[in-house]
Amino acid sequence: MNNKSKAKFEIPVIFDSKKIEDNIHRAINKSLNKDFINNPLHKVLENIENILVSHVRVFKYKFKNVLIIEGSQTINLHRKLEKIFGAEKTTRYVLKDNNIHNKCTRDSDSTTQEVIPFKNSNFDCIICVGTLNLVNDLPGILIQIRQNLTKDGIFLSSFIGGDSLKNIRKIIYEIESITGDKTNIRIHPLINPNSIPELLKRTGFNTSLITQDVQKIVFYNVFQMAESLRLAGEGNAISDSSPTTKKLWKTINNTAVFYDYSSKLMEEFHIITISARY
Repeated sequence: MNNKSKAKFEIPVIFDSKKIEDNIHRAINKSLNKDFINNPLHKVLENIENILVSHVRVFKYKFKNVLIIEGSQTINLHRKLEKIFGAEKTTRYVLKDNNIHNKCTRDSDSTTQEVIPFKNSNFDCIICVGTLNLVNDLPGILIQIRQNLTKDGIFLSSFIGGDSLKNIRKIIYEIESITGDKTNIRIHPLINPNSIPELLKRTGFNTSLITQDVQKIVFYNVFQMAESLRLAGEGNAISDSSPTTKKLWKTINNTAVFYDYSSKLMEEFHIITISARY
C-alpha cells in the first residue's frame, strides 16, 4: 500500500505577529495621551471611526447583538457605538488584550492559522477596524467573521488601504534602486479595494458595497511622518524587512519630489470601508 503524502497548503507569512503586537500596544498607549491629538494621523483615525458610525446609522433596524473588533486604528469607537446600540448589546474585542495574532494555533501540518476567539456566536452585526489590513490569511478571517454572523447579518470594516502613502513608497524604491541597496518593503502592502467584492463573494457574503475616502495630510518632514505612522500603529510589520536607517530617512527627506511649495510633505491616505451582508 502506497502512503501518499498529504498535500500541504501553507499560508504565506507576510506580517510578523510580534511587530504587530508592538505596534498595537504602542498605538493604544499613545492614544490615551492627550498629546496624541497633535499627531497628524489623528484626523485620519478619527475619520475612520466617523465613517463607521455613519454607516451604522444607515441601517433602519436595530441590532441586538453586536461584536466590535478593535485594533490600533481606534480612539473612542466603542463609546460611540455603545451610545447607538446600548452597552448591553455590544461585545468589545480589543486586540491589545487578546490579539488574534497571538491566538495563532498550529495544526498537525504546522500551518499557522489566525483565529478569532468566537465560534457561531450569532452576532447580527460585526464591526472591524484596524485589523483586516494586517492579517496573513484575509480569506480565512472573512470566513470566520461570516460564520459568526446570523443570516442577513451585517459586516462593517474600515481601514487604511488602496494607494495610501504612494509618494513615500515610490521615492524609497527609487532611492534604493539608485544606491544599489537591497530593495526592502519598508511600508507594508495594502489591500486593493478592487479585489474586495470578489473576495467577499468567495467567502460567503451575498452583497457588498465598497467605498473609498481620500484624505490628504501635511507633514513638516518625513521624520514627522514616520513617527506619526509608528504612533498610529501603522509602522512596518513585514516579517522579513530590515530597519530603515537614519541615513536613508535623511536622503528621503532631502528629496523634493513630493514636497509642496511650503517645503512640507503631503501624503494621501485612502480609507477603505466595507459594508457586506451575509
